[in-house]
Amino acid sequence: MKIFKYLLMFIVPLYLLLVSIEYYSFNERFYESEFKKNNISERTNINERDLRIIGRGIIDYIKGDGDNLELKIASLNYKEVFREEEKSHMLDVKRIYAYGSKVKNAIFILMIIIILILFLKNKKTLLEGLVGAGIFSISFVAILFLMISIDYYKYFTYFHKLFFKDGTWTFDEKESLLINILPLDFFQHITVRIVLMFLISSLLVSVTSYIIKKNKLPS
Repeated sequence: MKIFKYLLMFIVPLYLLLVSIEYYSFNERFYESEFKKNNISERTNINERDLRIIGRGIIDYIKGDGDNLELKIASLNYKEVFREEEKSHMLDVKRIYAYGSKVKNAIFILMIIIILILFLKNKKTLLEGLVGAGIFSISFVAILFLMISIDYYKYFTYFHKLFFKDGTWTFDEKESLLINILPLDFFQHITVRIVLMFLISSLLVSVTSYIIKKNKLPS
């Protein structure tokens, strides 16, 4: 049963992290808030209504609900918003999200199976695994916050080099609407939100499991 406990300690945080990433990556209200916070309308001469259209289009596309990124808006005289190289990069992004969704669903099934087995066989081990998952998450979050606070751009670059081919994710700020609409500040803010949601959900699982273990199970 110990192998199941250690598996839970790893897969529960991973599942919660993937859920947190999807929640904010597909959150229209977050995008709209960031557009206002970063003064994107003033920087790009695109009105807020058209920015909402772009934000919704990006979300639908990376979520798999849209077939393409051929967006046209009034602010640009109905010319296409994104250039071919930008659309090519976003196709790579879409593929990563699709793969992440499959991993998340597979982990969920495995997690439910392990929880059911431990619930029927050894509730104490189940709760220990869930408490351990929280401890693992806190350690992971501490490392993430340290990385973000030291040099976010450095690790942002490492991430892109890991998942994307060189030359496919760097654009000229003077020509690319993509990086003007979604600047580095956007990614810093979304990373912090994701990490906080991940931490809170992990703590809820861990603390609840600890309380149940202490109060409900015989010593």
